[in-house]
Amino acid sequence: MERTGSVDGADIGDDELARLKPRIEEATSEISRRTGEKFGAFEALFALACLYFQERDCGFAVFEAGIGGRYDPVRLAGAQLTCVTSVDYEHVELLGDSLQLIASDKSDACASGGHDRLWRELPKLEAPSHRV
Repeated sequence: MERTGSVDGADIGDDELARLKPRIEEATSEISRRTGEKFGAFEALFALACLYFQERDCGFAVFEAGIGGRYDPVRLAGAQLTCVTSVDYEHVELLGDSLQLIASDKSDACASGGHDRLWRELPKLEAPSHRV
């Protein structure tokens, strides 16, 4: 799995990843110990990106979700705007067996009071300056 992140066009460097990795490992280990929950690579990378963006005092961040919706760690970001770019018959065992159910579940990544959009509804946007 290859994931990238950048701030203002500069990729997160290997030194930064190495510096932040022990903090994420310690935090996820402690949470796992207390709750019995396990963390995958996507969840750990999401936490690392959030920490990096917080340290850089980013005004906004754009994240790409994995499975999407209520099962995705990006839901924790409290997004005021989410964009569902694809709805297909993937992960039907978790998201539902119809495109309507899948779209509804994916839109659950948006924070309460926020806005979710399907890709067809999107206005032309400038390229994001912060992304993972």
